[in-house]
Amino acid sequence: GPSRTCDAVGLRPGAPYTFVVVASNRFGDSDVSAPTTVATAMPTAAAPLRYVGAWQEWWDESRSRSYFVHGETGETSLALPAHLNRVLRRFGCWLEYWDESSQHVFYYNAATEERRWEPPDALALDDAAVT
Repeated sequence: GPSRTCDAVGLRPGAPYTFVVVASNRFGDSDVSAPTTVATAMPTAAAPLRYVGAWQEWWDESRSRSYFVHGETGETSLALPAHLNRVLRRFGCWLEYWDESSQHVFYYNAATEERRWEPPDALALDDAAVT
């Protein structure tokens, strides 16, 4: 049967691309198809750095950083999905999480959706009062 996939080479990793199709046969060429949704070229590597659930962590040499690919859906993300991080402590609206990808804690404010690596002032004061 006809091919429904192709390999595109020479694409810049991380760059957005759209594709169109022209079918050719002995009767001529078809009209150009509508553009596809935007696809982002991802670099290939020999093997994932590690597995976290259904996610694989890969290394992007051109950007000197890792990224994640869901093994079943092909979804990509520059950060491990938040549901895979563990909540360590809760402080009012602030939650302290363990980030599997960086192996460090980070802080998330559920009310404002702010994320940060350093503890918020309110947490620093709470910790100082405990010691």
